[in-house]
Amino acid sequence: ATLNNLGAAHSSKQDFAAALEFQERALELRRRTLHGEHPDIAASLSNLGGISAALGRHAEARERVEHALAIWERSLGPDHPALAFALIGIGEGLLAEGRAEQAVAALERAVQVRRAGEVLPQYRAIAQQWLAEALWQARPAERVRARALAEEALALCGDAPEDRAELAAWLAAHPAPG
Repeated sequence: ATLNNLGAAHSSKQDFAAALEFQERALELRRRTLHGEHPDIAASLSNLGGISAALGRHAEARERVEHALAIWERSLGPDHPALAFALIGIGEGLLAEGRAEQAVAALERAVQVRRAGEVLPQYRAIAQQWLAEALWQARPAERVRARALAEEALALCGDAPEDRAELAAWLAAHPAPG
């Protein structure tokens, strides 16, 4: 857990090279000490996917989060809220590659599992924000729904100032159709 936490700390400081090193070491240790289908291995893969995405390595990121998703589905079941981490990573990668229509399916599922599970409202907000972006890009006819998702996400953020500012900026940059 310590290597994982150190990786997360470096990620939060945008020091992705150090974060990558710690997360790779965490994955290596987890693979040596846990069985191959353990959810913690999936968590390490998902974390590595996020770092790869931050470094602009979108294909690598998607491969890692797809592997994490497969492990979580087998070990936790198809509706576990943890799956949303990987599904959002997949959607984010597809958006970065200009494949918004394909991102919609992964992000719809992320929203679905987060709504069905007992998760913090901020986690639901993140899934909805990504789905709003995918819908906006891929389906102009669904822009009203995209804005509604973003508005609900803003309400779910509570008093998290950075999240609220990001969503408010998104809403300002994506005016209501009409």
